[in-house]
Amino acid sequence: MAKLDNIHSKLLQAASLLDEAARDMRDGTRMPPEYVAKIGAAMAEVMMVRHQIYVLRPDLMPAYLRSADSIAADDADGASVGKSDGAAGGKSGQTGKDA
Repeated sequence: MAKLDNIHSKLLQAASLLDEAARDMRDGTRMPPEYVAKIGAAMAEVMMVRHQIYVLRPDLMPAYLRSADSIAADDADGASVGKSDGAAGGKSGQTGKDA
């Protein structure tokens, strides 16, 4: 059985190749734009699978998603409501209501 880290690595490569193909199609072919959108949909599906891997193996989650995930968890708990220091991801000086 394949390990999640190997699957994760392959999904990262697949997403990169899909992204490259979409750019190439957009910039250098006469293919209809719907096909670029189809590649985008495939990339979204890959991300959904990656998200499930992150649920099972949080250590594989990139740092930029970890910080966004912790902000979302704070928001869900109500911990950041009413803060004015920008900790909820808003601009400094805004309250949770204004953000």
